[in-house]
Amino acid sequence: MTVATWLAPAALVAVTAVVGCSGTSTEEVTGVVVDVTGDITSVDRFVAITEDGERLEFQVAPGVIFADGAPIGHLAEHVQTGEPVEISYEVLDDGSRVVQAIADG
Repeated sequence: MTVATWLAPAALVAVTAVVGCSGTSTEEVTGVVVDVTGDITSVDRFVAITEDGERLEFQVAPGVIFADGAPIGHLAEHVQTGEPVEISYEVLDDGSRVVQAIADG
């Protein structure tokens, strides 16, 4: 069996595995941050109330910062000011929301 003969099926299996595990959907929402767990350099989770009044809890993906370069801890300022944020997040199979991008709203 040549390398090319077994590479094609192996690549197909790898692609199928990645696509098959992809149970996430990306969504966006604007909301007011009302609770933050973390500090100026890292945030584990936060809660925001959407424009529709829905209370949503978010986890923060590693390395996420604000679109303008501010640290994720800037969320604490939003708790104090009540200024909204725009949140782009993925909904995982278990229903949890994981933030991928965030910006001042």
